[in-house]
Amino acid sequence: MEQAHVIRANRQISDKPPADYFPAILAKAGPAAFAAQSIPACPPLLDVAAYKTFLTRRRALTAERLNAFLGVPTPIESRT
Repeated sequence: MEQAHVIRANRQISDKPPADYFPAILAKAGPAAFAAQSIPACPPLLDVAAYKTFLTRRRALTAERLNAFLGVPTPIESRT
């Protein structure tokens, strides 16, 4: 059934830009759901023109989560 829900959601989103549909999804799911998936919720990054910046930020968030999971110190932690 979960797959049917995803298909319906994708049809509702269709070809709308993220800035149009993302705020409603964020309000419904909450910021923690997006943080858990390393999805930046910063409104300026939702503009189609900011896609490369969105990807760069998501890559950084993913690396931070993986490093934390693996116990790898962040650059700031490694200086102390």
